[in-house]
This record gives sequence, structure tokens and C-alpha cells, in this order.
Amino acid sequence: MMASFLSGPDGGPPALLFFFVFLFMFAIYACMSVPSIVAGYGLLKKKKWARTWSIISAVVAAMQFPMGTAVTVYTFWFLFSEPGKQFFEQQQNNYALPPGRQAWANDAYNYDANRQRENQYHPPQPPPDWR
Repeated sequence: MMASFLSGPDGGPPALLFFFVFLFMFAIYACMSVPSIVAGYGLLKKKKWARTWSIISAVVAAMQFPMGTAVTVYTFWFLFSEPGKQFFEQQQNNYALPPGRQAWANDAYNYDANRQRENQYHPPQPPPDWR
């Protein structure tokens, strides 16, 4: 297309055609990559809806032979296997800190008392007499 465009104004197609072809190809590639991007985001965040988007993106990727077909087979194998089902059925991670102990202030006094006992010297036990 670029060669016919560079041949001159007399023999090539109009420049507006290039714009529409470019726009059409951009729309096709955007439609093919949006499901993969959405599925990737959902998988990173461990959302339950990511499984549906992963299936959609696998079907779209199947059209890109041979690598897309291999990716589709692997995606279906994972999503419909037991580890894949467990991945999406697990509870959302709770990143809250565990509750603290109530008597944290008393530990400072106990720590000092235990530390003083640990600093005292205790001689080692003599070895047993094997004679």
C-alpha cells in the first residue's frame, strides 16, 4: 500500500483510503488485545470474573496459529483443571494485620526479669564417666 501511495498522485489510491484501512486494522487489533489485558489485570488481582475474560481471550488467541492455538490449549487446560478451579474459588486475601496481644506493656517487665536470669553464669555439666 505504501508503494502505491509513493508512486504519485496519478496512479495510486486516494490517501483517505489509507486512513480508513489503518483505522480498521487498529480496531481489529484493539478488539483482539483488550480481552487479554482485562484478563491479565483480573488474574493479577485474583478476581472471580477473570476466569470468564481468560476464556474469551483464549478463544480470540486461537485465531493466531500456531502460537495462539498453543496458548489457547494451555489456558483451557489450566482453567478447567482442579488447580485452576481452586485458584478462582479461594477467598480473597485479607492483608489486615493480626490482632495484637492485650498485655503488651507487661512484657517489658517480664523481659527484663528473664534477661537478668539469662545473664547469670551456669557451669556446664561434667561429661559422664564411661569407665
